[in-house]
Amino acid sequence: YDGKLGHTYYVNNLAQIIAQELANPQVAPNLSYLPQDSDQLLAEACQGSRWLTEAPDNLLTPMVHVGTQDQHTDFFIHEIARVANGHCCIPFRWFTREERIYGKCWKVVPVNSDGGTAWRVYEDDVFEVAVDQLTMSHTELQAAYCDFGIPDPGFIKGKYSTAYIFRNGALHPWEYTNPVKGNRWRELAEGHRVLSF
Repeated sequence: YDGKLGHTYYVNNLAQIIAQELANPQVAPNLSYLPQDSDQLLAEACQGSRWLTEAPDNLLTPMVHVGTQDQHTDFFIHEIARVANGHCCIPFRWFTREERIYGKCWKVVPVNSDGGTAWRVYEDDVFEVAVDQLTMSHTELQAAYCDFGIPDPGFIKGKYSTAYIFRNGALHPWEYTNPVKGNRWRELAEGHRVLSF
């Protein structure tokens, strides 16, 4: 860049620097894309409680690959997923603990609706699921929900939280994603990993 006084200025291209670091085989394995639950240990930024509990979900890594590099399933936050025990949930945050990846999840329950059955999300009912226990992604459930006798994962009736009681009732509309399409990053990623750091 040329300044108004005739001086030449040089700036670094941040996107290019990040791309080079991700391509570097000595650097890439040492980068953290998920917060880490390390109990009391705090040696790296990813172990901080702000990243694990306070950062907005939409600013964190929105998805995880489960399976091998060649054959994997993508699970995104704010989408209904099926767990190995047969229940469904909505992961809203991914994190690591002792080399395993987990999802913090909201409970979802089938409810009767005007147009049949739908899902209701309970944001106060939070639990953790290891990603190797997730068996079906949102898109897989959309193709097979009738086989399991559950509502269409694209039909979320609303979200319930006691935090909403003071704001015109406890049940509010689902607004994190378009439940029919799922997380917007699924379409944007086109099968590639989406990372945040």
